[in-house]
Amino acid sequence: LVGALAGPIGCLIMPDGAPREIGTAFLRVMALGGFGTIYVALAVAILRAWGDAVRPLIVVAVMSVSTLVLELIVLLGLFGVEPRGVVAAAWITVVVRALSALVLVWMISRHIALWPAQGERFINCSALISQVRLGLTAACQQVVRLVGLLVLLGLTSSRFGEAGYTAVNIWIKLDLTVLLTAFAWAGAAAPLVGMGLGAERLNFSRRAAWGSVFWAVLTSVLATVIVLSTCGPFVAAFVPDDPTVVELTKTVLQFAAPAYLLLSSGIVISGAYNGAGDMKTPLLWDLGTLLFVQSLLAFFFATPDGMGLAGIGLAVLISRCLQGLVPMYLLRRAHWLRAIHKGYRPQHERSGDNSRS
Repeated sequence: LVGALAGPIGCLIMPDGAPREIGTAFLRVMALGGFGTIYVALAVAILRAWGDAVRPLIVVAVMSVSTLVLELIVLLGLFGVEPRGVVAAAWITVVVRALSALVLVWMISRHIALWPAQGERFINCSALISQVRLGLTAACQQVVRLVGLLVLLGLTSSRFGEAGYTAVNIWIKLDLTVLLTAFAWAGAAAPLVGMGLGAERLNFSRRAAWGSVFWAVLTSVLATVIVLSTCGPFVAAFVPDDPTVVELTKTVLQFAAPAYLLLSSGIVISGAYNGAGDMKTPLLWDLGTLLFVQSLLAFFFATPDGMGLAGIGLAVLISRCLQGLVPMYLLRRAHWLRAIHKGYRPQHERSGDNSRS
């Protein structure tokens, strides 16, 4: 759908002229070639549930680094390669992710038979219904995040033109590394919380959730230091001939990067809720913070006569703080896991049930 509607979407969120033409082509390639991205995410989740977390991490790391290196070579014309545009970079992303997906599916086939045994159906209908019910709600969480970014892009394009639009795009690109790391910790928390609840080990599930938050916080602090200290030279490498874009990107990052700590915490707690089977609560707080708070604040703050593009950064800072503080408050409620796992009864409440104990 996104690939087919790339033209109308480009008219909504991209400035007129060459940026819209190039951006639309980039969006079409990324969307129609997005199957590799989908299967990478799916295969990583399956392997983690199996207990294999190291090999998927290696594959994703190689995929990310190789994509970035190849894109820089193509965009900047390094090593004698003729410089190409962002559409060529999109094709690199699509091909590398597709190859990574094939490697991950092969890894799954080493653990699990991908074809059913004789006499068994290929699809388990009851399992499929449960997966669709949970998967659609989880997918809506990602859609809300995407729509929140599209609102910022559309607002920036209409008010600040090509320079502001490019700056916000580069900020999103830099943000992606931090977000993927947070989602990795969230992916680690989800099965641990789910397995703990399945074994009726409430404290284990709670510790698994908070433990993942702790490591995500440490990672995000490191990412904040790296981004704030290197964003100038890094952005200048992508747009060496436009110091205005470099300064605008740094302005947004100076507001957005300090909130990585809380943003990562919120993403990890979302993963813990998802692992416990609650997809709706994270969806609701994302709707409130991203589509309501962030969009409204950006609308009022980010005006050419007001804060300028710094208004986008301030709106992102406030919404990300809420994205972390609201989930942390809910996670601290002692009864949240029990409320989700409705059949759970603590050991001391099972009077006279010695066999079950």
